[in-house]
Amino acid sequence: MLCYNLPPEIQDEIFEWAACMHPNDRLALSLISKRVQTRVEKVIYESLYLFPGFELPYPRPKTNNLAHLSRFLRTLHNRPLHFFATHVRNIYFQPDVSHEDAKFVLEKCPGIQHLGLLVDWPSYPEPNFPPCVYPHANTLRSLMTTRDVLIGMTKSGIVFPGITYLVISMWPYFTSVPALECLPALNIMEMILEDEPWDGDVNVVLSSTSNLQFMSLHVHRSCADAVKRWRETVVSLVRIKMRVNGHRDPFPGNWQRLTTGTFDPESR
Repeated sequence: MLCYNLPPEIQDEIFEWAACMHPNDRLALSLISKRVQTRVEKVIYESLYLFPGFELPYPRPKTNNLAHLSRFLRTLHNRPLHFFATHVRNIYFQPDVSHEDAKFVLEKCPGIQHLGLLVDWPSYPEPNFPPCVYPHANTLRSLMTTRDVLIGMTKSGIVFPGITYLVISMWPYFTSVPALECLPALNIMEMILEDEPWDGDVNVVLSSTSNLQFMSLHVHRSCADAVKRWRETVVSLVRIKMRVNGHRDPFPGNWQRLTTGTFDPESR
C-alpha cells in the first residue's frame, strides 16, 4: 500500500476505511505499526455484537462486528479501563449471553450509545432490573430490551435524556409496560407484540410520551386483525406503521443500522 507520502491524517482515514470495508484484514492491518493499530482498534471496538461460545450465531446477523464473548472478556482483563471508555460505543448482547457476563461488560465499558440488551436477567436480588445500566443514562441514544428492563428503568427514578429510539420485546408476559416519563426525548418506538392482551400497553405508551413521532408494531399473525381494528378506532397521536410477521428477530439489523447512521424507520 503506497500511502506513506500522504499526510498522517489522510493515512489514518485510509486505514480506518480499509478496516471497515475488509473486516477479515483488520488483524493484519493492526500489525503495520503502532499508530495504524490505534486507528484500526477504533474500528474494531467501536461496535460489538457479543455472542457466547465459538460457533457463529445462526442465522448469522448481517454485521461485521461479531465478537466472541470469551475473547472479549479476556481483553477486558488485559487492557486498562480507559481503553474501553475511549473505544467502545455500541454493544449488542445476543440473548443467550449470561446476565453475569453482560453485567460485567457494561460495568467495564462506560459511554455506551446504542445498546441491545435482551439477556435473561434474574428477578433477584433487585426485581426487574440490574443497576448496571444506570451509569449509561447520559450516553444512551437507543435501547433494545425487554419489558422487564423498561419497568426497572422507570422504578429507578433515573431519567435517560438522550434515548430517542426504543425497541421493546413484550416479554415477560406477566408484566405491563410502564409509563415512559423517564424517556423524555423518545420519538421512535417499536413494540414486538405476541398473541396476548396488548392494547393496554400500547395506550400507556401513547399517553405517556410527548415527543413520540413514529411507532412500529410487530404483530404475531394471530392478533393481526385485532391490532388493525384497534388502529382504526384509536385517536392517532403518532403515525403507526403496521407490520405483520411471525417470530422474526428484527433487533440485530436495526442495531447495525443505528451504529452506522443508516437507520430509517420509514424505509423498512
